[in-house]
Amino acid sequence: MKMSKKIHGPLLVPALLLATNVFAANKGSLHLSTSENIAEKRLPAGDYTVKWENAEPNVQLRIMQAGRLVVSAPVKIVVLDNASTNDSTVISTNDKGSRRLQRIYFSGKKVALEIEGDLETLSVHDSN
Repeated sequence: MKMSKKIHGPLLVPALLLATNVFAANKGSLHLSTSENIAEKRLPAGDYTVKWENAEPNVQLRIMQAGRLVVSAPVKIVVLDNASTNDSTVISTNDKGSRRLQRIYFSGKKVALEIEGDLETLSVHDSN
């Protein structure tokens, strides 16, 4: 009996660390230098934390500010060939000048988040 406790203890610690690392990998930073629309909500310029729950192709994005949920929206995870070199966003603009957050890239990550909606004229905005 004592032997099984010694075996389970060391196995439990790496499993908990792995679970923590997986969760930590599913968040990133978002800096908006101008107000942008997302999921029918206007986000003011500012700094946000972006979180998603798993690595499925379609997930729910949660944008947080100061620890509170600001907006939630369905997104598609896009796997990149190479890790992004910086945090950046893609903004779509329609012919009337209305802007919408379309895609989010995270520095050092090989995934981007594609926010559901129609893709229109694009411009890339580096967050740095």
